[in-house]
Amino acid sequence: MTHTTPEKQTLARRSAALMQLNVNTFSRSEGHNMKKTSSRARANPDRDTMRKEYDFSGAVRGLTAARYAQGANVAVIDPEVLDVFPDASSVNETLRALAPVLRQRRGSGTHRKLA
Repeated sequence: MTHTTPEKQTLARRSAALMQLNVNTFSRSEGHNMKKTSSRARANPDRDTMRKEYDFSGAVRGLTAARYAQGANVAVIDPEVLDVFPDASSVNETLRALAPVLRQRRGSGTHRKLA
């Protein structure tokens, strides 16, 4: 019956680690990829991933494309003025009323920025 000493166990672990390191180095040098691929990456790309609750049967392709191409201006209203401007129409109504005043100021040579 042979007993292994702690030194022999340490030597055996180091030898195994070096052997594994050599195998990994050899595999990488041969162009093999050692990274694990996820199951999602291996999934069939032709598989239908559309959910059943999505219904595009009445959809029209490109219906909003022209409007999207023009761009959209989005303004975030501060919470402290939400009581005055609860929706987009109230903001637009106020801006339409203020626009002539701003245009007139701009035309009169006063180029002061309003905060």
